[in-house]
Amino acid sequence: MFIYLEKFRFRVFTSQLGKKSSLDQIQNYLQDIQYIHTEFCQGNTMRWAIAWTFDETFHFPEQCQSQKALKVF
Repeated sequence: MFIYLEKFRFRVFTSQLGKKSSLDQIQNYLQDIQYIHTEFCQGNTMRWAIAWTFDETFHFPEQCQSQKALKVF
């Protein structure tokens, strides 16, 4: 597995979560690392996704930021 990661040099890692409390825990863990998150809703089912990077030269595009964060009050 490590050889595979070394060969392709992944820049962004992602995960889909089924519990909001899991998202909060991961955000606390990644507080010093660049990350973004979003939520999916289909009917009564909610899912959350988070993406993070350890690469300081990579920046998530503005379009990927949460729409809630971009709203002007």
